[in-house]
Amino acid sequence: MFIARLPKPRPSLRVSAQLERRAAATGNHLPASTAATLLGRERLPREEVLVAFVRACAVDDAGQQVVIDR
Repeated sequence: MFIARLPKPRPSLRVSAQLERRAAATGNHLPASTAATLLGRERLPREEVLVAFVRACAVDDAGQQVVIDR
């Protein structure tokens, strides 16, 4: 019960900024603020944001399709 009441850890700005740079390197737009929001959510974002995030995480094409199809 105690664990359930603990606040969720928030992603660091450094991680969010790194995802922003990685997304830009793959030709996608993923602002650091959007990456931070995405990491803290319990549901999936719009498809184009999800695609940018998955590419920024260096998931290969086959893996990207699996994530997007879910």
